[in-house]
Amino acid sequence: MQNVQSFTPNHALSRIRTAVSVGALVLAGLSHTAWAQDISEEAADENIIIVTAQKKSQDIQNVPLAISAFDSGTIDDKVIDDAVDLSFSVPNLTVDIFGASLRGVGNLAISATSESGLGYHVNGVYLGSAATEAEYYDIERIEVLRGPQGTLYGRNTTAGVLNVITQKATDDFEGYVTAGYGNYNSVKLRGAINLPITDGLSTRVAGFFLDRDGYATNLFTGNDVDDREMFGLRSSTKLEFGDTRADLVISYFREDDRRLARTKVLCAKDVTLGCSPLSVGFETPDSRNTLYNTLGAVTGIIATGFGPAAVDFNANSFNPADTRLINEDVDPTYFVEEWSASLEITHDFGGLTLTSLSGYQEIERELFKDFDRVVPSQGLTAPITFDFFANGNPITTDMILAGRRDLSEAREYYQELRLASDFEGPLNFILGGNYYNRRSSGSANFTHVTIAARQQQLGLPDTFDSVVTESNPVRTKSFGIFGEVYFDLSEDTRLTGGLRYSHDDKTIMTRQIFFNPQPDLSPPDFTFGEFSKGVFTGRIVLDHKITPDLLGYISASRGYKAGGINPGEVGVETQGFDPEFLNAIEVGLKGSSVDGAFTGSLSTFYYDYKDLQIGQTTATAALTINTDATVWGVEAEFAARPSSRFQIDGSFSYLNTQVKDFATIDETDPFGTAPNTVVAEVTAAGVLKDVDGNALPFSPDIKIAIGAQYEIPAGNWTITPRIDHYLQSEFASSIFSKPIDIFDGYSQTDIKLLLAPDSGSWELRGYVKNLFNNDDITRVLPAGRLVGRFREVVILEPRTYGVEATFRF
Repeated sequence: MQNVQSFTPNHALSRIRTAVSVGALVLAGLSHTAWAQDISEEAADENIIIVTAQKKSQDIQNVPLAISAFDSGTIDDKVIDDAVDLSFSVPNLTVDIFGASLRGVGNLAISATSESGLGYHVNGVYLGSAATEAEYYDIERIEVLRGPQGTLYGRNTTAGVLNVITQKATDDFEGYVTAGYGNYNSVKLRGAINLPITDGLSTRVAGFFLDRDGYATNLFTGNDVDDREMFGLRSSTKLEFGDTRADLVISYFREDDRRLARTKVLCAKDVTLGCSPLSVGFETPDSRNTLYNTLGAVTGIIATGFGPAAVDFNANSFNPADTRLINEDVDPTYFVEEWSASLEITHDFGGLTLTSLSGYQEIERELFKDFDRVVPSQGLTAPITFDFFANGNPITTDMILAGRRDLSEAREYYQELRLASDFEGPLNFILGGNYYNRRSSGSANFTHVTIAARQQQLGLPDTFDSVVTESNPVRTKSFGIFGEVYFDLSEDTRLTGGLRYSHDDKTIMTRQIFFNPQPDLSPPDFTFGEFSKGVFTGRIVLDHKITPDLLGYISASRGYKAGGINPGEVGVETQGFDPEFLNAIEVGLKGSSVDGAFTGSLSTFYYDYKDLQIGQTTATAALTINTDATVWGVEAEFAARPSSRFQIDGSFSYLNTQVKDFATIDETDPFGTAPNTVVAEVTAAGVLKDVDGNALPFSPDIKIAIGAQYEIPAGNWTITPRIDHYLQSEFASSIFSKPIDIFDGYSQTDIKLLLAPDSGSWELRGYVKNLFNNDDITRVLPAGRLVGRFREVVILEPRTYGVEATFRF
């Protein structure tokens, strides 16, 4: 695995130069030959994508925003199964189970009150904690709006908006069933049936099911892990009477398996820190300077000592030199359950349309994993009984066990009203307001035999047999009032102005339990924290039809992401962190050829990023602080149909991100020993590193995606092969950009073969994803000093392949 022992950015850049060269040759060839053939009007019409980015239906080429949109056909063509796959097709978007980043903006905070900068919407409803691990099914369209959307969408859209629009009920009896089987014993079912009930009333029921074996193996337990067992159901009901339409959507999702959110642990032993800040490898942390070692010596539960006499109880532990093999005391468990509903009612008054959008969601998560991620080679001096799984069922063991259980649940309500005009004259508008109410609770419970042994030695209640960080409840109430005005300066020129007022109120009751009983031995009281702020955001856009098929625009916009409160920590007063503000300037072009066979867009942007929220681990908790940054970049997308049978599409993005005027402690290198460290100040807690000019995490400079497909007639059949290739440059895993924080770029190649009769009643599809079985690192999460500062990494999914059959009726 090239990422672990050495880092070779030149290799990644070489691949990027090659890809750019190939792309340039392809485009050059297209410019000479692609438009030599005419395509039919039907084929041209297929290239028109209608989006609702500005909360009204528009041709994407007429919207002065940087937007990537994928209809159901494109989702199938590109085999976009989930949000991670989506990131392989959208410029400057990176997605994994831990969140999303768009143009370098996402969620780097660590707090129960922190929120993503990429607003996640389903059918227009904002969801603060959506089950993004679910697979896409029965989707009408996915829209990714890049850049701050501080007017129409409001809070928490500094990065942009990801809007998933599901298929709605229609007036026709129709449906489909898709069944698939692939490697890892993958069984996948998807389907929908649309039922017209009476005039104006119809319903649609859709669902999916996925069950597959694990991508990784736990050598200690002998079990496959990182498997999937999940399903989802959705009903959509449409009611039309006169000029009024109502769409009710109710969804359910459940996952219960051994998902391995963090694939693998990397470490090079270091006697002082646990893992070295200078190199990584397939070793285990040195335990001699951990809290667990100290507690083991104090209680005598581990045959170790203090200082130079201490013994590394991981000395002979085994960490397999394979990214798909782990060696841990227990297998992970992963459970998510989500209910959601939305009701959209629209009434057309002629030149005015009134829309009411209501949403509800409740979601519950429960995760457990081996916290130290290794099987310690040493055992206990005597068995101990304690609640290792933090589920109320104690076990007796003679092993050094460490566990982490995360519990969370949330309920949220959303209501929006808006009035939009569609007048014949030069002036139109949208006015509206919305309200968001969320109540959640969460806890992280860190168990270890030495903590339980010390609790028992001190005679404390079982409440103190682990370290607990708890927030209950966390409340968010937010409202916004917004409006946009669209004024046609001429037949080809339009001016858009928008303004929004948003007000957020957040409160939290939080505490940490860590050998801190009250005089009566009861747990410590919760401490109260609050955040309240009202802000104005907005945008102004000037767009001009340079030709009937080419739109140019320039915009200035301001985005806002609410601040919050840090979780409680023993001996530390609850503190808040400030909101983020992003001031953006963007210039873009988008257009199509006269015959509609080519569509493309080009945009460049500059961000002045104020009070970026950065989360950092401390000795036993986490803390979010604020800094500034600048971001700028260039993006391009295109889709071309040189003939009615041949299609090629792709995107390119360049991103430059820089942290500004910021110094802080690197928990993975508190003494500042890493090369190129610029010391700002030396404190008792550690060395403050000057990170001015460093890149934002998980923001690769370059991303390239290109795909092509060709329809081959074969009698009464059509065979369509397709290939997609994705490539990105190296990225930093933290703002400190130490040599071991820089990881090589990576690529993924997918292929698909579609066989369909001309009747269109069924189709057969074969696919291979990650054709070359790359196992590159996509995300890195440094662990704290409790477990020796190892790095948990997320790896690309391995090569998967299979076949799917779809029957339509």
